[in-house]
Amino acid sequence: MLIANPIYDVIFKRLMENLDIAKGILERILGTPIAKLDFASQEFTTTKEEERLSYYRLDFTARIDTPDGYRLVMIEMQKGRIGADVERFRGYLAEEYKRKCEVREEDGEVRQRGLPLITIYFFGLPIDERLPGAFKINRQYVDLITGEALPWRCDAMERLTHDAYVVQIARFREQQRNEVEELLDIFRQDRIVDPEGHMLNVETDSRQSDLVKDIIRTLGHLVADPAVQRKMAIEDEMYLAFEDRLIERTRELKHAKLEADRGREEAIREREEAKAEIARLKRLLEQQQDSSGGTG
Repeated sequence: MLIANPIYDVIFKRLMENLDIAKGILERILGTPIAKLDFASQEFTTTKEEERLSYYRLDFTARIDTPDGYRLVMIEMQKGRIGADVERFRGYLAEEYKRKCEVREEDGEVRQRGLPLITIYFFGLPIDERLPGAFKINRQYVDLITGEALPWRCDAMERLTHDAYVVQIARFREQQRNEVEELLDIFRQDRIVDPEGHMLNVETDSRQSDLVKDIIRTLGHLVADPAVQRKMAIEDEMYLAFEDRLIERTRELKHAKLEADRGREEAIREREEAKAEIARLKRLLEQQQDSSGGTG
């Protein structure tokens, strides 16, 4: 069956707009039931006026109610190499840490407060071949004196640190050992059937879970929508333009660094020359003083 490629921002956004699908995906990846999910999606657009060029980017952000309390979860989808995107992701994290949500406290009052954050990263290309297709970076409280793992959680520290989940899409192959692999199998890029990479060919099976069937059905509808196809093409153009700008900016920064390095080297050389000249003049002065003393 042909489906729209879910690693495209526009497709992933449409997929996650379905409450049941978004809840199911998060429950499988996080491994915890979600009682409630509130969307808080954000779009980030950068514009360079002189080029009349914009780059569209979607972050999926939602507040979830789990057995451990309310959490703010954000998902990043990265198709290409990560490179300088690490700094962009750090900027997104900074914004999410500043976000405040309405929460009903134990005293029954509703207050605005920052929530513990969970991040999920989908990478189209492997970030490290030593790591598996999906893994969790899990914080642990440990007594520094005894080395004992502590079972408690501190609310203040939960809001200052966060767990992360990482999916390396390219590392997935023909195996579905559990529900997580069944879900992530849909994102595999070795099933692309068109030159643009907009469509995947996936197999349907009556044994598939209701969640996976729903996702495939939704992606099947999207692949047949001409408006969605146009948005995917625009996203391709914007992504390539963004990469070109990034390459240009990297080249400019390298050039600026070389110039700065040359400037530092020149300053060091001039400083050394000045020191040598001072030493020469000092020796000359000492010789003159010795000569004057000898004739006296």
